[in-house]
Amino acid sequence: PRYGTVNKGIEGSTVTNVGEKKLRGDVGSHTARITAQVCDVTKPLYSVAQAVKAGFDVSLGEDGGGMRHRKTGRWYPFTKRNGMYEMTMSLNPGFTGQGYSA
Repeated sequence: PRYGTVNKGIEGSTVTNVGEKKLRGDVGSHTARITAQVCDVTKPLYSVAQAVKAGFDVSLGEDGGGMRHRKTGRWYPFTKRNGMYEMTMSLNPGFTGQGYSA
């Protein structure tokens, strides 16, 4: 975990990492597992470099895109809204929100 590290937000604001959370939820018709760094943001960012490192090929187009897992072939779609690519994830029951775990 990167607890306590300070990063810059998109607008130059300070964002402090307060822990790590393992998320499991549905993206499209598939279940996804993501380890997220917890901080005080309303729209978390996902690193394309980390997705590639985790075994995904990422495709971005004018209207959207997505990422395909190289081993399973599963496709996780992105929509493009206001110049940003977004992935919607419905969290599975049992998720208790953001929290610190070392």
